[in-house]
Amino acid sequence: MKTSILLEEKVRSGVEPDNPEILLSLLSLLEETDFRYSLSHQKSLNSKMLRLLLDTVLDKTVPLNWRSLCMDHIYKPLRNLYLLAENERDIFEINKIYFRLSRVVDNNW
Repeated sequence: MKTSILLEEKVRSGVEPDNPEILLSLLSLLEETDFRYSLSHQKSLNSKMLRLLLDTVLDKTVPLNWRSLCMDHIYKPLRNLYLLAENERDIFEINKIYFRLSRVVDNNW
């Protein structure tokens, strides 16, 4: 747990922008934990990761190469959310996130 919190903080702040292993380690923790938790917890974890990456991408104080790396991997939690969708309502909500993501990135990137 402490490891994931530390990794989240490092990802969000981009303190080591030339160390992509930080982001890849956090994403691999997400993939590993998905199978051990309830569906609602899996959705929550992926939503949290998606918000973390999006916040990082949009933060102009974070180095551009780190923001780009986060943008390159933002599809992973979004894809997971699609895979975890249980009904049309879930798909609708994920599509709203996807649309918002595309609009925000188009306007701010």
